[in-house]
Amino acid sequence: VVNCAAVSQPGVCESSPEVARSVNVPSHLAHCMLDQARRRGLCATLIHFSTDQVYDGSHALWKEGEPCGPVNTYGKTKWEAEQLPESTPVAILRASIIYGPPPPDPVNRALFLQFVASAVRGSQPTAFFEDEWRSPIYVRDLERLVTRLLAPWQHRIFNVGGPERLSRVDMARQVADALGCGYDAILATSTASVNRGVASPADISMDVSRLTDGLHFRTTPFREALK
Repeated sequence: VVNCAAVSQPGVCESSPEVARSVNVPSHLAHCMLDQARRRGLCATLIHFSTDQVYDGSHALWKEGEPCGPVNTYGKTKWEAEQLPESTPVAILRASIIYGPPPPDPVNRALFLQFVASAVRGSQPTAFFEDEWRSPIYVRDLERLVTRLLAPWQHRIFNVGGPERLSRVDMARQVADALGCGYDAILATSTASVNRGVASPADISMDVSRLTDGLHFRTTPFREALK
């Protein structure tokens, strides 16, 4: 069972915390799997997508064993989901920004890479944070990882990110390079200059050595994935 369901927009989670919790904390799914395991001996594997926003952002390159301290409702609900009772093998994937080609079916919000590509092609400057860092992960790598986790693994929680610590400005400039655009439409700005209405962790870049060393799983550098 692969659980990707989420209310993932932090602003929506802040304004509708009960809705966010009802989706982000899949207690019904966990209890159904527990019931099936007890009554029928069915032991399905659960691969659950969490988020890098369970970390508080106070330093770089977070490791899975460090204490979590989410600063917004989105992170708190995803952290709560990680505490659900286990009845079957569970892999929790703390995913960073997911980017790649658009999905085959349309979605009702702008996707990260498509938004950035549109912005850097534009005639008006778009602000990108220079002091907020992540470890963006290519969607094709996620597909491969889910397949890999169908085989046995040792750990329960995995940081799932690319091999680099990048700011939003870094990512925008690499997209511009890939498209052959200049940087005129990229406005580097500080998070302190914008009121987003929701707390956001400053640095939730992740140490992904549990993936690379433990699973011998290579993730794609951002610039390479853009080719």
